[in-house]
Amino acid sequence: MKKSILTLLITIFCITSYAQVHFEKGYLITDSNQKINCLIKNKDWSNNPTKFEYKLSENSVVKKADISAIKEFVIIDKFNYKRFNVEIDRSSNQIADLADIKEPRFKKEQLFLKLLVKGKASLYLFKETSFRRYFYEVENSSIEQLVFKKYKEKGRIAKNNKYKQQLWSTLKCSDITFKDIDRITYTKSDLTSFFIKYNQCDNPNYKITKTKKNKGEFHIAIRPGIKSSSFAIEDDLSPRLNTDFGQKIGLRLGVEVEYILPFNNNKWAIFTEPTYQYYKSENITRGRITGNPDATGIQKVTIDYKSIELPIGVRYYMFINNNSKIFLNTALVNDIPISSKIEYKVNGELELNSNINFLFGLGYKYKNKYSIEFRYDTNRDLLKKYPYSNAKYNSASVILGVNVF
Repeated sequence: MKKSILTLLITIFCITSYAQVHFEKGYLITDSNQKINCLIKNKDWSNNPTKFEYKLSENSVVKKADISAIKEFVIIDKFNYKRFNVEIDRSSNQIADLADIKEPRFKKEQLFLKLLVKGKASLYLFKETSFRRYFYEVENSSIEQLVFKKYKEKGRIAKNNKYKQQLWSTLKCSDITFKDIDRITYTKSDLTSFFIKYNQCDNPNYKITKTKKNKGEFHIAIRPGIKSSSFAIEDDLSPRLNTDFGQKIGLRLGVEVEYILPFNNNKWAIFTEPTYQYYKSENITRGRITGNPDATGIQKVTIDYKSIELPIGVRYYMFINNNSKIFLNTALVNDIPISSKIEYKVNGELELNSNINFLFGLGYKYKNKYSIEFRYDTNRDLLKKYPYSNAKYNSASVILGVNVF
């Protein structure tokens, strides 16, 4: 069963990876200033892209475009990327990598910048992982980076807040005071609010261009299921303890809390799922009896294993249509046994304890409410406190889910 589930996971992942495509209405502008209405593949980029894919209609072939040939590309009501040749300072703001120089070190680069605010004064963002730089453009002026830089000065961390001076000297308006500017931090929210305020001050008829933003979502689901588990013990010092308890079918019940991350078109999520599960079995061992090395015999062995599993993991969604999506997930599982033990009729009891293992799952969700998942848990050592015993417990599950929130 476990091999079949793993094969199914790999097969469906390969199929859906190729099948999943999201093209949305937009346009691009070429180097020759030709505007082409098209469908652009929306990857909801976390970092500024250098290339993208598009097609002229639903049934046409997919084309590739990159920064060398495209001045601008837009997905309607979602985002706008424009190409600029800019002077950018890539000095690190990470404490361990701070420079000793206050002034920025500019380098000329060709970049797609993301438009945040459009108006007489426009604001742009360039982002790579944790690296962010903001740029501004005023009518009839060339684009400039708003300068913010951390640096080391006499063993301390200092800040070059030149961006405040740039805003004060360039974007003057009756409703804006120096105190307003002095309170602005070098963040998307503060700078966006300021540029909107300036454009509204400059033009009372200014309209804010609103874009649809992805929002994070919390979901809570009840998740009962059927679990097929196996358990076997191999003891290097005492072969008489070796026991294979075989495959058993049991029930499990979990409550999942999931948070959909607000980027990449809500494809990524993190989750935790406290789960109660149990495994009970018995067997007969044959070997030498403790206290009498010349005698051999048989003894009954029972296992009573109950626990709360606490997985913390990552999930990736692949959309089929508006109602259906497939997901893959993996998680680190911390298992907490509850009054669990192995009892040998002659040799006594062994206390069960556990360590961390991994799980892998593939599932289907319908209308963001109902789900089914096939899940495989890797080996879990239930006798980790006994160094010479190797106790392998693993399982595969079929889990149903219903979102209650």
